[in-house]
Amino acid sequence: MILKNKRLLYISAGVRSPGTSFSSQFYDALLNAGVEVPNITLQYYIKEYCHGDEEICELYSRKIKAFKMSKLPQDYDIYFCDAIKNLLINDLPKDKLVIYYHRDLFGTFMVNKPDVILFRFCGTHPILIRMFYPQIYRTIPRHPFFFAIDPKRLKIIDKDILGVSYVGPRFDLIERQKSNFVQQVSYNSHIKIMKYLQKNKITGIFEDISRSTDYWRTVPRLQARIIIPADYSYETRVIYETGYMKTVMILYVQNQDAENVYKQYGLERDINYIGFSKPEELDDICKNLESYNLKKMVKKTHNIILKNHTFKKRVEQFMKIIERYNK
Repeated sequence: MILKNKRLLYISAGVRSPGTSFSSQFYDALLNAGVEVPNITLQYYIKEYCHGDEEICELYSRKIKAFKMSKLPQDYDIYFCDAIKNLLINDLPKDKLVIYYHRDLFGTFMVNKPDVILFRFCGTHPILIRMFYPQIYRTIPRHPFFFAIDPKRLKIIDKDILGVSYVGPRFDLIERQKSNFVQQVSYNSHIKIMKYLQKNKITGIFEDISRSTDYWRTVPRLQARIIIPADYSYETRVIYETGYMKTVMILYVQNQDAENVYKQYGLERDINYIGFSKPEELDDICKNLESYNLKKMVKKTHNIILKNHTFKKRVEQFMKIIERYNK
């Protein structure tokens, strides 16, 4: 899968390192597919292209959300900008294809107008966009571009931690996040559900195990896992990982919008996951877990993730987008 006579430049926000982030896995998938694509990070750009330019270095160090990148190489045909909020896309060649990716649709409007927008979730943001960015909202092509998994990084083993479990940050860490308004809005439901779990002692709780050795030793062993996406975002990488590893997903479904998003993934309530909208519903779910056809549920979900939500699949989608817009 090689771009015919086209040169692609991948511009990312941070230092790309091996791991579970979208950036590192998607970039690796591009390379594995035979796509020749150099990667420039903002840190590398500052060091290599802005040496001695005190103005640009000062802007970056202050984290002002806009600085010029006019010194970037201008001879590429396609520029893929991965979650760079402080990039002035107008500094890129105006006659070249600029594709901008950000996890949420609203975040894409922190940059100047790209040619194509890719995003992981909308949340309630379309309402805000219609109010404040009507012209941009109507004119820029946009496509959902969901998270994914790399099957080589995940393992499927027998489940010896039975019943329902919760894996996440320490409760006091989430409690402290309430001091930040953005975090407070995002984690209100998470805090409420965690309080309920701890008070009623209805689940096995694994707190503060990082996404490293302890995490990957524990998660594949879980029979069932409670998943609590942030408010108004709906998507989380945990859905893809849990579904692939054949662990039962007990998924917090905030509203009908959330359920519709999961349907876009190909996941249906009570077929691919067990859904709940209130903490009190977890009592019956935990007590009656075995009443569900769990083997059938996890098999179906695993097959959907493997078929539609791998990074290899995302590369195929990305190439189709390039083919469509790079005229």
